Amino acid sequence: MVNRISQSIELLLSGTDFTSNRTNLTALAMEFFVGNKIFGIGWKEFNQYTFLKWGNTNYVNNVYVQLLTETGIFGTILFVTPMIYTLLRTLSWLKRSAYNPEDRGYLLFSLGIQLFYLIYGLFEIPFYDYTFLFIYGLAVAIANSCCLNQARRQSVNSEIKDGRLRNEANL
Repeated sequence: MVNRISQSIELLLSGTDFTSNRTNLTALAMEFFVGNKIFGIGWKEFNQYTFLKWGNTNYVNNVYVQLLTETGIFGTILFVTPMIYTLLRTLSWLKRSAYNPEDRGYLLFSLGIQLFYLIYGLFEIPFYDYTFLFIYGLAVAIANSCCLNQARRQSVNSEIKDGRLRNEANL
């Protein structure tokens, strides 16, 4: 890995393309997007196009550009909105979990995985890697589980409080 980084720095300093042709792929993807803004060119069609043109499949290596290219604005919104919503809900639950340290650890873990996944999408295509997709889904499930536990605890606490008030009123 150190060797790869030093090679990239040498290529950058010499003015040579050090991105392994990624900038050209991104430019090509953006050309497709400009021609098909609303619905894109179709799922995995960019890979098919590069296979027909160069004999091997290539990804844009940025999930957001790839989504815009293949699914357009409509599809990108459908993919990204739930991810952002879940991230924001996890942050909200994390603020509320100050009263329960057990949930806080799980929520921090979930938040870390979600952030990693969203940032990793700037450099790769995690939707096509089922391992990454599974880990992301697990992180979302952990956050949702913590939310359900918080809701149950609040419900039980309010029932206990209501029961005490009724018992005190009967005395």
